[in-house]
Amino acid sequence: MNIEKTLREYKENIGKIETIKERDKYWQYCLNTMTDEEIAIHFAEEKIDTFGMPKAKNKESTVEITVIKQEVTREMVKQWIKDDKSRLAILEYEVKQMDIALGSLTEEENYVIVCKCIDNWKWFQVEKSFNEKFRKEKEITTERLKQIKICALNKMKKIINT
Repeated sequence: MNIEKTLREYKENIGKIETIKERDKYWQYCLNTMTDEEIAIHFAEEKIDTFGMPKAKNKESTVEITVIKQEVTREMVKQWIKDDKSRLAILEYEVKQMDIALGSLTEEENYVIVCKCIDNWKWFQVEKSFNEKFRKEKEITTERLKQIKICALNKMKKIINT
């Protein structure tokens, strides 16, 4: 696992997790409350790009919409939920690993990793913010912050690769 890449994608992955959960909850609600015909009509437009056939350039093609409505079934929506859950498991696994690894760091190490790797701050921003938060008198340099980052990433690698 590339820890720095995973940290850069951390917030995006949290957003994906929440989106998948909400979408699946909505889909399940539709399965519980709609008839087969209502599902076909509703999901034909929502998932028009998920079928394996080439699409008409005109999104309003009545023939294509009719064919798609016939293809969308309750079982297909259940499969979409199942597919989403498998993607969700991978994302949740990565996020949980990062949460555990971040939790093992000191407050200062954690701050540097979050600012630099997750929030993608510039080093001068990290230095200024770090010194305001942790060092009122004896300021720390960017070079030292880079060393803290390397040390923290190595700690995280040890924890994740155990």
